[in-house]
Amino acid sequence: MTSHKVRIVVVTREDGTLVGTGPAPKESTGPGIRARLVAGPGQRLEEIELELDEALLASNDAAALHARIREHMAGSRKTGRGRSR
Repeated sequence: MTSHKVRIVVVTREDGTLVGTGPAPKESTGPGIRARLVAGPGQRLEEIELELDEALLASNDAAALHARIREHMAGSRKTGRGRSR
């Protein structure tokens, strides 16, 4: 099965609970509407890069994606990897 590296912005609470996700911002190539996630009080944004297989990407299964993100973030916290915003 083919996999792809995907950059995702993750919103978490201070205790690490996953609140939401969105695509990582891309470089702008001109005028247009831009949107981004914003952390609320007691939340933080973290940009992560995941290796996801095509089946998960095609499934639109948010629960499976969030489970994969939680797994990745648990490993990142142990190694100190990950980039907060």
